[in-house]
Amino acid sequence: MSMRDRVLIWLAEEGLETRVESVPAEIPIDWALSAFLPGPLRIGVTIQQPKDRKDLIMLSMGIMLGPEHREGLAKLAFGEKVSIANEILKSLILLCPDCSIVVQPSLEDLQYISVSRVHYANSVTKEELMYSVRVLGNAFVLVVSELNSALAVRGLLRKSGGEDISM
Repeated sequence: MSMRDRVLIWLAEEGLETRVESVPAEIPIDWALSAFLPGPLRIGVTIQQPKDRKDLIMLSMGIMLGPEHREGLAKLAFGEKVSIANEILKSLILLCPDCSIVVQPSLEDLQYISVSRVHYANSVTKEELMYSVRVLGNAFVLVVSELNSALAVRGLLRKSGGEDISM
């Protein structure tokens, strides 16, 4: 059984909604899957195998900052923006020390965060894969929570319709 098929079975057994993604020929990816964690938030994780590295599978998740977070951050001084982004980066590293984390375009202009974790295909287990999926899901919640907290403390996160701040 192929690694892709094994991963699909494992994700289905754990109740995750999955989708096989089409990969354009020019992209150096052999296969890609999207998995969505169950729950009130639709958190997606991508699982893929590079064409030139059949010994690896990579799990990744991108976090695009929402308009309310970008607006709040835009009102802050340079040092405060960098400090908030740095705290988020430190928290992500503590959550997953072996993850690759990329902040784009920069700490002072935080717009997108990518969190990735690599597994060796010949030894990955269902338990390890699902652990990584949960870690990436927690990374999403951590980023949103830290942004909500940092902006709310500064009075820069507005409540919508009097409701509680949500993710």
